[in-house]
Amino acid sequence: MLAAFLLVFVNITAQFDAQFDQYWYDHTVENPAAVGERQMMQVSLLQRNQWVGIKHAPITTLLSLNAPFKTKKRTAAHGVGLQFKSDVLGIFANQYITAEYAYKFQLGKGVFSVGANVGAINVICYGDSVKLVESEYHTANDPAIPTGKKSGVGFDGGLGLWYSGEMWYVGLSATHLPKVKIHLGENTIFNISPLYMVSGGYNFKLRSPDYHIETSALVTTDLKTWDFHATALLSYREKYWGGLTGRRTGVGLVFGTNFFKGLTLGYTYELPLGARMMRFTSGSHEIYVGYEFNFMGGRGDQSYKSVRYL
Repeated sequence: MLAAFLLVFVNITAQFDAQFDQYWYDHTVENPAAVGERQMMQVSLLQRNQWVGIKHAPITTLLSLNAPFKTKKRTAAHGVGLQFKSDVLGIFANQYITAEYAYKFQLGKGVFSVGANVGAINVICYGDSVKLVESEYHTANDPAIPTGKKSGVGFDGGLGLWYSGEMWYVGLSATHLPKVKIHLGENTIFNISPLYMVSGGYNFKLRSPDYHIETSALVTTDLKTWDFHATALLSYREKYWGGLTGRRTGVGLVFGTNFFKGLTLGYTYELPLGARMMRFTSGSHEIYVGYEFNFMGGRGDQSYKSVRYL
């Protein structure tokens, strides 16, 4: 579809960010203010293969590292993080690296965080893979499409707010501030619109202490299009969980487990909504691998808790 836009417009505007079903394992995916949310070092890997069976469908990989730290002043805490994302779709390959920071302090019955990230985006366009046909609308050497492999780099930044309690959280964030412009060759400008995200979640206790229900929701918009994501999971002893996840374009099943102390594995299988789409794809697959460990030393709380808990 992006190739079709290139045939008409030299100036391209696109919603850049890929969406993950399992964003709630590592909230830094959606909000820089969530870095250091856990009092442990957290390493996360997300791999999403979308619309399997469709040629050139998106394949997204995200590697995230974040940790808390404190200065001599114990009245506040801090968090730092680093992310690398690779997103391949169609004739484009997008690479994104960012550093994150959050300042945290006690507010009422929760912890309030203010965060920011800075980084760079590299967009690669494989123009030689586009097959053009001569017609009354364009020529076979359309100047709007880069010839051969072209790439461009742009500065990126974002802001976030995060407020969390023992059983709940809310967040607000914005990425790609200001609007990112990347030049691909001499004739094409790739515009990446700011993306705004609102998220929240609550864990419900059940009568049996072995079970509880975890819910989360995420709304994203670039003020032109929007998406809504909701998840509900039933957890058993914080070791096994499963449930449903859904968005405007698909519904899926989620499964996860803690294999041993600190290691978490998760899997989502998502089917697209709409009979026409289901004729061309068997669905989307997403895998999460996470590990967390205490590197700060000291007494503190040394017990392990699921990475999904605040």
